[in-house]
Amino acid sequence: MPRINITPPPAPENNKPKNNLINKVKIFFANAFRSIASFFKIKNYIDNTNNANNTDNTYEIKIAEQAKDIIPEHLNLVDNIKVEDITDLHHRDPETKKDDAYILGKGALGKVQLVASNKQKISPVLIKKQFVNIPDKYIKASAEAELEHKKNIKFNNDSILDKKNAAVISKYKGESLRKLFNDETNRVDKEPLSNEIKASISYQLLKQITNLHEQGILHQDIKPANILIDAKGKLSIIDLAGASQNSKKKQDYSAKYEPAHYTEYYTPPEGHIENNKITQYFDCWSVGVIMYELYTGTSLLNDCYIDGNFKTDKITNTVKSALIELKSKKNIPPEIKNLIINLLKIDPSQRPTAKQALESKAFDDKRDIKKMTAIDLNITHDKHFKNLVDLEVKLEKTKNRHLINTLTQKIKKEQDYLSMIQKEIQRRNKNN
Repeated sequence: MPRINITPPPAPENNKPKNNLINKVKIFFANAFRSIASFFKIKNYIDNTNNANNTDNTYEIKIAEQAKDIIPEHLNLVDNIKVEDITDLHHRDPETKKDDAYILGKGALGKVQLVASNKQKISPVLIKKQFVNIPDKYIKASAEAELEHKKNIKFNNDSILDKKNAAVISKYKGESLRKLFNDETNRVDKEPLSNEIKASISYQLLKQITNLHEQGILHQDIKPANILIDAKGKLSIIDLAGASQNSKKKQDYSAKYEPAHYTEYYTPPEGHIENNKITQYFDCWSVGVIMYELYTGTSLLNDCYIDGNFKTDKITNTVKSALIELKSKKNIPPEIKNLIINLLKIDPSQRPTAKQALESKAFDDKRDIKKMTAIDLNITHDKHFKNLVDLEVKLEKTKNRHLINTLTQKIKKEQDYLSMIQKEIQRRNKNN
């Protein structure tokens, strides 16, 4: 898979925050990050971006360049964008060989494509999910779009509603994990993903799900097509159309949820039982299926499909055989094997919670700066950089002396941690 250098462009002037102190903080870290950016040779998951010298200057390359920018990630790109200013992004379709709209995928409910705002100095890349009416299934496109938009707002995902076209538009966050899986399967002369990259994807996925579960949210449609990875290797979960939230709005693995929408292949055994309520362990099973596919390169439940039909009575035996095969794999770390096996327990109560999986021995290196991969260092830097900016905002707004002291201490802690990350990057640069 091709690699690229992350060299963030300057923040667009029209997106600069009004607060001078916050702006100084952002510019300081942006400049510092540019000086060490050559270290981050991260895998690029976007079509055709490996040909950076392509004189055609394709849309794919432009998208990759914007996806690398560390500044807009911390600004609200959806704010102040009008629906009527949205324009399609085009690229050369690999199948038709024609210049066409950049469609990411099509399904029973509609299509997903890349779009942009044509009124901004540096146009943010956006993702548009457009619904269609299905009369025989009583699905009204406008209602589906409005429902997903409301859920995005409820679960703190930025989006805007295009009522006229029955579409939801949100920030672009990268290529799907499904495409990455397909690339892995079809690759001939490209370097395969390392265990370190696979562990980073798994860790980020569990972190995102832990965050959802801590808010009492059950996603119940975790699958590769709903997981996006940007050019920096950062992962995002999308499609909250079928998500539900419990009444306590906090992590509770005993809370019962009504099943809504799911994908058979990534659904645990209890999800296939008619009129059976489900728990947050549902999502944990889905992660186990994804990790199995990620590490083995094979599909877990292929044998459950017979003549195009999914046979739920075959799940238990199919999983049992697959896990026996998994144990024999010598190229997969033992801790990862154990985690996958535990996530795929038939009895949901025997599975670890997302947080327990996150804190397992499989990810010990994710908690040690000196052992982190370049991707993990980059993501950790971004997280603490955002924390620092948020703390600076709070500090400027408050007049409470006690709170000022508390925030000042937290700011110092974030600055120290960022400094440690940068020193580790410099150390690795010297060794290289």
